[in-house]
Amino acid sequence: MCRISPKEVLNQTWLLLRSAVLFASLILIALGTARAADDVAVLYVYASDVEEEKVWTQAEMEEHVNGPLREFWKQQSYGRYVPAAKVFVWRMPITSAELEANKKHYVIDSLRALLPNGGDFDVPEFNPSEYAMTHILLGGNVIGYGGGMGTGDLKVNGELFAGLKLGSYTYSHSTSQYWIPDLRFGYYNPGSVFQGKWNGEVIGYPELGLNGDDGTFLHEWGHGLGLSTHANSWRSETEPFYGEIYWRGKSDFWSQESDYGNLFDVMGGSPHLSLHINAFYKELLGWIQPDEKVVVSATKRDIQLNPLESSNTPKVQTAQIPVSGKFSRPSPFDNSMDYSFYIEYRRPMGLDQHLDHQYLRSNTEGIMVYMTRRQGTGFINSWLLDMSPDNVVRQVSNPRKSLVG
Repeated sequence: MCRISPKEVLNQTWLLLRSAVLFASLILIALGTARAADDVAVLYVYASDVEEEKVWTQAEMEEHVNGPLREFWKQQSYGRYVPAAKVFVWRMPITSAELEANKKHYVIDSLRALLPNGGDFDVPEFNPSEYAMTHILLGGNVIGYGGGMGTGDLKVNGELFAGLKLGSYTYSHSTSQYWIPDLRFGYYNPGSVFQGKWNGEVIGYPELGLNGDDGTFLHEWGHGLGLSTHANSWRSETEPFYGEIYWRGKSDFWSQESDYGNLFDVMGGSPHLSLHINAFYKELLGWIQPDEKVVVSATKRDIQLNPLESSNTPKVQTAQIPVSGKFSRPSPFDNSMDYSFYIEYRRPMGLDQHLDHQYLRSNTEGIMVYMTRRQGTGFINSWLLDMSPDNVVRQVSNPRKSLVG
């Protein structure tokens, strides 16, 4: 449990109010509500030339999706979203060579172009309209596709279903040359020189039951639940909220704002440092209830934050500091967004057990602070802030020392 006072929190956020350098790059999303269980379809497909022993069986896939992946969402939501999935397995009437020769960015686009009868998924007993979302997993050894989740049409058993929530990704098997047995978490050895987020070492936690392709699967699943923006970070030099790189003209906007930059969140990028979704996004999904959040006002009071990972209820898991009034920002940035700071406390528990690694442990010894914005339910975003700036411009993906305040 972390104990903080409003004075401490407001001192940490005062630099933002003084410098007033927030930006408003608007990202349109359609927020959804986490549905009840028994509403997720998993369509596992593979090319006609792939040997049976090199793909998942229906029983194996159902055990995995309704086991470790279901437990993942149960922990994330504190038991408020516990999905069950129906798995369909289909050997497609197309070859691996055809997939390689007609590769598009997303799996679903290649299959629509290659399958007979106008991209028809000939899968008996599969009716996608019965499910809140459908995940299409491509088995075999064809890789190089991007993961994606969106709304689109699907032709199934000769019938066109419109406006479905669809995700598609590659999903390898233990016999595949691309197989990574465990979902990998990143870290750096003491004294290592940071040169980029991919040059560190990785470690797996087999007890989580998550494999190397589950990172993409779960990230896109999160988009399907309504989180259509990523977990990002905000790069700084000397002040947590001051965007020196962009506002001093040292680089462009996208170098200042690090898309996917919050590696402590499955909705961020990889290599993962921890997996729990940030408190702001959890609140949007209804997983943090109003009585589990403290809104900080001018009244003095102590706040006790429980670990974000804790499932004990009732509990206070986040504090919100609304920003009153409008910020003055250079054109073309508008002032219409609602800004807040969200504060959370992390501990090495469950999905976040990697935080117990010596390289990351300091991030459990204080509070994590996020800059957030929203406009109704249409526009949202979250940036993890560096609360211990050290005059070095760096990615949050390189937590060489604590990011907490």
